[in-house]
Amino acid sequence: MYRQTVKNIVKTDILEVRPARGTGITLNNIPVSPAHVVHNLFRVDMAANGYRAYICEHPLASLKMCGVHDAEVVGIRKEWDFARPEDRSAYSLGLKPNAVLGPPTGRISGGLVEAIEKVGIKRSGIVKEETTVAKKVEFSNPHGKIIIEPAPVGTGLQIYLKFGQFDPIETVLGVYSGLEPKLRRKVAGAITPFLKGLTEETAYHTLGDLIGDIAGTGGVDNGYVKVEVWGSIHTLTITACKKAGVTRAREH
Repeated sequence: MYRQTVKNIVKTDILEVRPARGTGITLNNIPVSPAHVVHNLFRVDMAANGYRAYICEHPLASLKMCGVHDAEVVGIRKEWDFARPEDRSAYSLGLKPNAVLGPPTGRISGGLVEAIEKVGIKRSGIVKEETTVAKKVEFSNPHGKIIIEPAPVGTGLQIYLKFGQFDPIETVLGVYSGLEPKLRRKVAGAITPFLKGLTEETAYHTLGDLIGDIAGTGGVDNGYVKVEVWGSIHTLTITACKKAGVTRAREH
């Protein structure tokens, strides 16, 4: 199978996604990698080579839910919103509003999933070397626990997510198909627990965060992921990705 990107430039109110070919995903000129994560408490920020990107998990989740492997994501915001902590942080570092890539509504997509679905996905002609975690990892903290295990080519991310007191969410993120469209749109529109607390809706936002962190930041195509969480998921997911490492997935 081949690597995938967007067919044409995709725009929302806060960012632009440009087609790329074989380069992976970049956010504000930062190659996406756990090594570039500088904050992962209640959001994921990355920095490298003088650039910074805030709330990386939201555009990454949107891209991965649509099956995108390569893209250049660039912030285009021009106005500050100092009610947002990430805006205050960016301003204090002398950055511009375009450093913040998450939508102000606190939802995963901010229109990005819908825009990608409208423009469409294309194959690049470059063979995709599928990845998995290099080893099984178990990690826990006061917010919950996570287990990630290796899986062969074609498995996708087999996800079990238990969020608070709500029923578990079990699904598969396909390497090329992303999430099933109905579930994709439900996750895309779900608001963050940071604004709304623990609800059934924010459970689906947390699923998006998990996808953005493990498939996006972690670069994991195939794996068995089990998470139980009672708050922010990012410390669990990013720490697990760093501990597990990434390797080429084996054939069945």
